[in-house]
Amino acid sequence: MDNGQNPCVVEDTTQWGGGALSSKNVSKLGSKEVSKKFRNFSFALKKGRSVAFTLAEVLITLGIIGIVAALTLPTVIQNYKEKVTVTLVKENYSIFSQALKMVTIDYPDFESLYNPNLDYKQNSKALYDEMSKHIKKIRSCDIKKGCMSESYTNLNGDSIGTWDNFGNIVTGVLSNGTTFWVLGYNDPYHSNKYRVQIGFDINGNKKPNRIGIDFFHLNADSDGNLTAHSSNGKYECCALNGTNTCGFNGYGCSDWIIDYGNMDYLKRDISKK
Repeated sequence: MDNGQNPCVVEDTTQWGGGALSSKNVSKLGSKEVSKKFRNFSFALKKGRSVAFTLAEVLITLGIIGIVAALTLPTVIQNYKEKVTVTLVKENYSIFSQALKMVTIDYPDFESLYNPNLDYKQNSKALYDEMSKHIKKIRSCDIKKGCMSESYTNLNGDSIGTWDNFGNIVTGVLSNGTTFWVLGYNDPYHSNKYRVQIGFDINGNKKPNRIGIDFFHLNADSDGNLTAHSSNGKYECCALNGTNTCGFNGYGCSDWIIDYGNMDYLKRDISKK
């Protein structure tokens, strides 16, 4: 065969017994003949002769690869993002939990941190300062300076406005890029017991700014024990598509991640686990 006629076949077709190798040709051959032709094909390669696939075969292969990639890549990316989120939630939970444990050592009477002569903002600042002593490379910031987004949505995508509507929280940034706020207050709904709330965004003020996706919530009781339990009960405030009436839907998702290490609440009703 003239090499100039078709560059997509073997130059010396005599090595194939007089014809180019194709799926049509192979199907007509016996096993011994196929084996012989492949030996000749290997010999041609060793001799440095030009061997290639037809253009149609190349395009079909690329098409198959493209289809497989299109089907699997979104899942791979989503699984990767989920693993990153789970890792950061657990990491931040550990950071804040250890800091509060150290504060309780400094203040065995944890509730004594609350000063009734100060407003919520000042009490939150006092708590922030004590926690900062036990967190490496922490820096303070302010929502208005871009530390955290000024608006967030709950898990359903409903707007919940700004965090600092009442001017009572203090914000900071961890070394891993997580931004957070702390709130220290006496809770009138729990016999005026001292309470702590911590909210953190694992990617700062970047979107989506959505509870249960990149923003998570933690609570500490009057003894400084940090939990992820929402005020509405464990997992109850973590229901996609509005299956509950929790205004801050997504608060309870921190629980699920810490307990199970995944974000299955985005895929199914976790109340039916």
